[in-house]
Amino acid sequence: MKAMKKNLIGDPLNYNQGLTLIELLIVLMMLSFVLFIGYSLYFLGVKSFTSGINKSDAQFEARKALQTITTNARTTTKVRLLNALPGTLNAGYQYFYIDNGLLKTDTSTTDPQVIAGIAGQVEFTDVDFTSPATGLLRIELDYEAGEGSNLQTNNIFTEIKLLNMPSMDLASTGDNVLEIKQ
Repeated sequence: MKAMKKNLIGDPLNYNQGLTLIELLIVLMMLSFVLFIGYSLYFLGVKSFTSGINKSDAQFEARKALQTITTNARTTTKVRLLNALPGTLNAGYQYFYIDNGLLKTDTSTTDPQVIAGIAGQVEFTDVDFTSPATGLLRIELDYEAGEGSNLQTNNIFTEIKLLNMPSMDLASTGDNVLEIKQ
């Protein structure tokens, strides 16, 4: 009787009954559920990180474009706003415009050079040059970043004081091409 009582209460280390198939399946199902949630969170994090990097690259390209135009236009002595790039470029002038999603600059002596958009993360869709007040030039740049369902349209702008033309009012005949005297 004493031996039987010992087996019923027993030492847990000597309790060798094992696992049933149902218990094993439940544990496997819970483990696969935890792994599924872990992988889902991991891939969501990777997708968010990649999207953030692409947006950052596009914003960098747009800022680089505005900085280049600002640097060149700030100390110019003559500015004209045009609707389109002229067929014949004037000597001594530099032109800024968008062509096939790239922001370019051109002179009469060099081939067009890409200022921004070469990284492939951004496509420039529109550039507007306006003069909101005497001696001020406003540059507004629209661009698209991302791809597929993540495509986002963004806008960045700056206003610069034209240092060598404080009293000159820009004659606005267009807004898609900026012509400045070098």
